[in-house]
Amino acid sequence: MVKKRSQKISLLKSKNLIYFLIFVLAFIIIISTGTVNAATTYECTNCSNCTAVIVATSSGDIVQLNQSILNYNIQNGACIHFNGTDDITFDCQNNNIDSGAVVAGASAIYLNLTDGGSNNNTIKNCNLTDFAYGYGVIFNSGSNNTLTNIISTKSAILLNYSSNHNLSNISVSGVNGPGISLTKVNDSILTNIILDSNLEGIRFSTGSNNTFQDIITTNSTNSNGIGIQWASNNTFQNITATLNNIGIHIATDSANSNNTFRNNNMSNNTINFKIGVTPNSLISHYQDIDTSNIVDYSYKLYYNYSASDYVFDSTTAPEAGAVFCIACDNVTYKDLNLSHNNENGLFFLQTNNSHVENVTTDRNNIGVYISYSSNDTFQDITSNSNDYTGFALMFSSNNILQNVISNLNAERGIDIFGSSNNTFQNITADSNPKIGVRFILTSNNNTINNSNITNNTEKGIYFHTSEYNVLYNNFFNNTLNYYNVTNLTNYFNTTQTEGANILGESYIGGNYWAYPNGTGFSENCTDSDSDGICDSSYNVDGVNQSYDYLPLTYGGAAPSCTESWTCGSWSVCSGGTQTRTCTDSNSCGTTTSRPALSQTCTVSENGGGGEVTKDQPTETHTWTEIPAGEPTEMIITDPEIDLTTITITTTKTLTDVSVTVKEVGSSKKADFAIELPTGEIYEAFDIITKKIKDKDIANITIGFKVNKTWVEEQNASVENISLYRKEKKTWTELETILTGSDSDYYYFSAISSGFSIFVVVIDLSACNNNDVCESELGEDEANCPNDCKVIFGQKGFFETIKSYLWTGIIFVLVIAIVLVVLITRLKKRKTK
Repeated sequence: MVKKRSQKISLLKSKNLIYFLIFVLAFIIIISTGTVNAATTYECTNCSNCTAVIVATSSGDIVQLNQSILNYNIQNGACIHFNGTDDITFDCQNNNIDSGAVVAGASAIYLNLTDGGSNNNTIKNCNLTDFAYGYGVIFNSGSNNTLTNIISTKSAILLNYSSNHNLSNISVSGVNGPGISLTKVNDSILTNIILDSNLEGIRFSTGSNNTFQDIITTNSTNSNGIGIQWASNNTFQNITATLNNIGIHIATDSANSNNTFRNNNMSNNTINFKIGVTPNSLISHYQDIDTSNIVDYSYKLYYNYSASDYVFDSTTAPEAGAVFCIACDNVTYKDLNLSHNNENGLFFLQTNNSHVENVTTDRNNIGVYISYSSNDTFQDITSNSNDYTGFALMFSSNNILQNVISNLNAERGIDIFGSSNNTFQNITADSNPKIGVRFILTSNNNTINNSNITNNTEKGIYFHTSEYNVLYNNFFNNTLNYYNVTNLTNYFNTTQTEGANILGESYIGGNYWAYPNGTGFSENCTDSDSDGICDSSYNVDGVNQSYDYLPLTYGGAAPSCTESWTCGSWSVCSGGTQTRTCTDSNSCGTTTSRPALSQTCTVSENGGGGEVTKDQPTETHTWTEIPAGEPTEMIITDPEIDLTTITITTTKTLTDVSVTVKEVGSSKKADFAIELPTGEIYEAFDIITKKIKDKDIANITIGFKVNKTWVEEQNASVENISLYRKEKKTWTELETILTGSDSDYYYFSAISSGFSIFVVVIDLSACNNNDVCESELGEDEANCPNDCKVIFGQKGFFETIKSYLWTGIIFVLVIAIVLVVLITRLKKRKTK
């Protein structure tokens, strides 16, 4: 019995020893791995070391560059080479990789063609510099790679023969070529990209189903912001392209199709949008292109030579620059504002079968200029206050102009040169100082009907060497309604037909002839049967025997016409004067209640009577009237004030209004009386108003700028800049959008519901990677692992276990299991 018991005890000890060894082995494995199935993190220090470590990794591993690499200068070589490695993360930890010399072909990071390319990798947090004759990063073949948080100076990024990549939060500048090049790249997403002062922003060739979003490309002064060729089914949205030679250029090729452009802002480029030669079988959509505020260049959107079967569709009617289209067939333009250009708003040359709808072309040289074109339709066009003519039709035939408004142009409303067989329906030509509609140079067989030609100072309608034109069912009210230089035959009525005419009477026949002083023929003729047709015909010019045989009149007493005027925004104060355009929607032909078209204005250097000091630059603007619902813009001209514009839209018409902008220096920030927003304050502004209350405001858009050097000094991202408004005892963060940049400033806009004190703040709560864990700025292990990293043994045993959650759980389970087994065995031993 003793022998058997000793054998059992020995056996029990051996089993306990096994359990103990299993426990120790499990503990060692857990501690060595950190977490179950967790990735291994490696560190590297130089080019060859990083390459070797990357090649040796396994799927899911992380390689960290723990110091900057300087002076890499091997010709035609890559510093860090993936050699076909898949499924890893390479993290530069915001260290630099610098070539240090001008070396042909030298590259920082290369994902190459070996074994089908490198796939499913992430490269992040890298600063790449001076690879001027090579590339910062190359994706050559491969797929599903991610490139994020990259600053690349004088170092381009190249993607070739690859797909499904994701590029985000990237800045590329100073490249003597394209900042980012894509060749035969498909199904990829590029977002939050800033491209500044490169020879070309993005060059994209041969690819489809890619998305380009939230991209800013500036200062490509000799080339394109974005250049595109052989591309199809791609989307370009929220693109800001400024200060380039061409904002977006679709090059001369035969394979650009079904590309979509929407919500884009292209301004201050020599040409904002250019489309080259394209055959007739392709369709593309161009939406929401904004190229406003351009006065220095002629052609902003440029279709060139047979750019056919394209649809230019802008659903929100943004402001765009001039449209220039040569030999374009089957092109559609919709919902565009083509205003404020030195030359033409819309220029068609040798176009056919095209359609233009809902387009505004105000304040250009000529609003719409159509030459040698046929079978085009122009519908719902507004062309006011242009320097010469609102609408010019030159040597063109068989076109239709419908619902066209051409008022207050400096010379004429509509010019028809050598153009025949065109139809003009529902035309309004009002308050042009010379002529409402002019026919010259053998413009024959045209028709004008259902139109209002009124209040034109010299002549309503003018004919020179033009004949067989038909004008009927029109409303004329000018000092001189009709003038014919060459005594050729034109017609002023159609066959009397039952139907509502332009006066609302029951028959269509001739025209209504009135004079501003009330002595017009139709105003005083006899209509004995009250059918709305004068009893006698009207000799239109009194000399050349041109007759309207069915002149219109009111069947009973002429109803009183109530003028209904709407006015545009006042122009920028220039030379002490502002101007605007006003239109009578009822086309009464009178100006009794028309609001003022001009007013005096001042741009004051003081606000509220105080002297301007260097610490408190101030600027005041005044308006005699701000119309309800009409955006009114204040442009701040003082260079010491970092506000750029204030655009006000009110819910009701306000009079004798003033807005004063006062920049508050840092010494005044203590006077705010409430705690300022978290972050670094760039500047504060006090916006003071007179006769504007918050309840009268529909919305306010505030434009401001922030110095680039200051942003760099904060070691923070430009995306973290916001405008705050002081409201009672708190600060409200406003929706703030980065709208552009130049060599010195970033430009922003924010929307506010009222005026107050505003501060520009940069949020420093995101990790700034300065190797200091700044908890007061909101840094912690979650959002700033580099500054607040946990190193095993550095923070203590329990803190380490806490940071390795699954390790701790498994560790506890193993201990519990071992204890249960030991206790069970001990109980069995005691019972025996």
